[in-house]
Amino acid sequence: MDRALKRLERVLELEKQQGYQNKAVVGGIRQFAVFWVSQAREEATDEADLALAEQISQVLMDYGQLPGHQARAKAIESIMANLERRRGRQTGAENTAPGSHAARTPDPAPTRRPEAPPAADPPAPMKTVEAAVPSPPTEESATEGLDDEFIEEHEEEEPQASAEEVEPDTPQSPPDPDALARPVTSIKGVGQKIAEKLTRLGAETIWDLLYLFPRRYDDYTLLKPIKNIQYGEQVTVIGTIWQTKVRRTRNNQPIVESIINDGTGSVQATWFNQPWLAEQLPAGLQIVLSGKVEIFLGRHVFNSPEWEPLELEPLRTRRIVPVYPLTDGLAATRMREIMQRVVKEWASRVPDPLPVEIRKRRRLYSLGHAIQQLHFPDSHEAMHRARQRLAYDELFLLQLGMQRQRRDWQDHNGLPLTTAPEQFEAFTDALPFAMTGAQQRVVAEILADLSQSRPMNRLLQGDVGSGKTVVAAAAMVTAAWAGAQAALMAPTEILAEQHYRGLSQLLEPLGVQVALLTGSTPAAERQVVYEGLTDGSVQIVIGTHALIQPAVTFQRLGVAIIDEQHRFGVDQRAALRDKGPFVDGERISPHLLVMSATPIPRTLALSLYGDLDMSILDEMPPPWLRSRTQSMPARPWRSMIALAARCSRIAAWDWFTGGYVQTRKMRPCALLSITRRTCWSQRR
Repeated sequence: MDRALKRLERVLELEKQQGYQNKAVVGGIRQFAVFWVSQAREEATDEADLALAEQISQVLMDYGQLPGHQARAKAIESIMANLERRRGRQTGAENTAPGSHAARTPDPAPTRRPEAPPAADPPAPMKTVEAAVPSPPTEESATEGLDDEFIEEHEEEEPQASAEEVEPDTPQSPPDPDALARPVTSIKGVGQKIAEKLTRLGAETIWDLLYLFPRRYDDYTLLKPIKNIQYGEQVTVIGTIWQTKVRRTRNNQPIVESIINDGTGSVQATWFNQPWLAEQLPAGLQIVLSGKVEIFLGRHVFNSPEWEPLELEPLRTRRIVPVYPLTDGLAATRMREIMQRVVKEWASRVPDPLPVEIRKRRRLYSLGHAIQQLHFPDSHEAMHRARQRLAYDELFLLQLGMQRQRRDWQDHNGLPLTTAPEQFEAFTDALPFAMTGAQQRVVAEILADLSQSRPMNRLLQGDVGSGKTVVAAAAMVTAAWAGAQAALMAPTEILAEQHYRGLSQLLEPLGVQVALLTGSTPAAERQVVYEGLTDGSVQIVIGTHALIQPAVTFQRLGVAIIDEQHRFGVDQRAALRDKGPFVDGERISPHLLVMSATPIPRTLALSLYGDLDMSILDEMPPPWLRSRTQSMPARPWRSMIALAARCSRIAAWDWFTGGYVQTRKMRPCALLSITRRTCWSQRR
């Protein structure tokens, strides 16, 4: 009962400081007594404490009716005197308890035995002042929000162990996955009708129900009076609806507006396009509002806040209350009762796949305790650590899957592909530019992978213009000169045709046959490409999804490259890998290179692509384009084209773009942007 008495003393001290005006808490001392006596009864350790709580409660209930400050001061003094007597009684009992210092120290002289501490008699009756008998508290007054701002600021925080000191919890019950697979009807109090409603929420078994987590929480531990809310805060308030009305906008859309008051102030809550709420929010209903505080016409408002009818139990216990997803016919109170029963009985029986050593090293909750704290958290810290445990499980299992996939891929056999250094120099010499240091580094990594007997599985990441296509060309020409074939799959026909034009101009002079295969390829040309891939005369093919059609067969596919890999599904990438050749009746997997221009943080890349080796082009080529933009009065397009042609003849400016814009003076103006291209040979 010490905690309840400390809270009482703080409130009474605040009341004394404010001059006995009955404003220490919202709603007055009487309102505070309604909640305090319940807490005191729960914490009472003997009959004397119960009697003390009842007497203090009676004085507090009559406090607001006392005439004048003197009467109220006497009432508070009588309460403080009883608290002091109770403290002395507790101290005397501790000093004479067995094993205490006083009991262990022998008396130095044979004096008469000290008298025993006074028995736990009820405290002396308090002096009350005659006043009118107060009326019993109504339901509205008993559930108004309390102003705990002073209490929360002055309340001593209980010592909490740091994360390093908290040992992970272990389940007390043995794991029982078979029982968790039972239908929800095996839960006490859940019949067939409730089971059907839970099924609509996605919970058919006890296991499903344990993982049906709250969609949000109502925090009753830090309630805020309406008078103290501030713009931009995400808060929870409790109040009584004074008025609810529906008005229409110019577009005839309904807007429901409610005025909520908690005794300290009023706030407006607004809901849009939900006219049925007018019937659900009648005047006099006590509700809990949760949302972001905004300002409209200089007043605080809630726009489309979360709400639900007020329940006395969570308000009295001051807990963080879960709010679950609901369905028609399943009320929030009923859903909470079901979840409380399920969590209490079954959470500790959930198997924990994480070894105890890892949990201790990472200072993580056990899985059962994490599920319990996510449903009914003891504090925000406990809820955070529970979320941390489940997030760790998801990432841990994802990494295990990635590593298993990586191991399975490395167990496959690949084609070792190598080429003579002087032959590869012919490729680099044919380039109209010099490769950057990053390109040379990545090409060396890829060539090292191609020379291995296990298939390459590499992600090439680089910004647009960093030179990924040249790196892919180095891998494909190596495969072609090693007697194998290469395929490059692009997500669109435009991109595939662009790759085909650039690579065919670069590689065909080196004796490498390049073909294009898309959905728009004519049937006759398509058949020629099919035959060339089958007999090996087509060494490199560039295309779209047409490459993974069943009609496409390769003689000896050694390298598969996927551009903009995030635009392809897992099955599509696997279908291209499955085009590898058979050797001695066993499928040989081609070397796989996937390319992406999307910047991916390293941590995320390791999580999502943990089965891939990673190469990054972190160096951009030097700029080789220089543009000049000039505005001129609007003129016919032919005149602009003639001007561009004249510039091209004079200064080797190669192409231009143009358009019309409106100036501030509303006179049309033409923009002419002419770009000069530096010769590729100069870039070397």
